[in-house]
Amino acid sequence: APATTTTTSTTYEVGTVETYTPGKTIVVKREREGPVSFALGTAARIVNGAGKVVTAPLRPGEKVRVYYTGTGDTRVVERVQVED
Repeated sequence: APATTTTTSTTYEVGTVETYTPGKTIVVKREREGPVSFALGTAARIVNGAGKVVTAPLRPGEKVRVYYTGTGDTRVVERVQVED
């Protein structure tokens, strides 16, 4: 994919998967705070620690790092990295 330059900054949350609805939402339980819900954008992808795309659905309890843009109720996932 061609590189694109955007002014939005990507931040991430680390936690465990609580619920996952492919193509719609992911709810992650954070270590210090409560669960947080993210919208999965059409370009969102699931990758492993090596950056390879994971095709298997995420399972509750899996440890993940969710990279997203936006804040509050408008958090949109760019990618979910499954922690090995």
